[in-house]
Amino acid sequence: MREIRFTIRDPRGLHVVPLGSLVHACCAFDSNVLFICKDGTLNGKDLPSMLRVALRRYDSFALRFSGRDEEKAANYLTDLINKSLA
Repeated sequence: MREIRFTIRDPRGLHVVPLGSLVHACCAFDSNVLFICKDGTLNGKDLPSMLRVALRRYDSFALRFSGRDEEKAANYLTDLINKSLA
């Protein structure tokens, strides 16, 4: 299991476009991906539950990966988040 923490730097916060990209990317991997934030722990592959997330600039969240390709998933999603929310 691997867990990575992020802080949102985008002035718009975590809105629907990057959330959709994040869910789409999570679905590309076999590993389970949990999205952990102030709103609770959510399945990173479930778009309807992820759309309930309301995170603003400087809020933090974590992604927890578990499964056979967790390292690959963690590296890919870290790059994606750093590019889209930086």
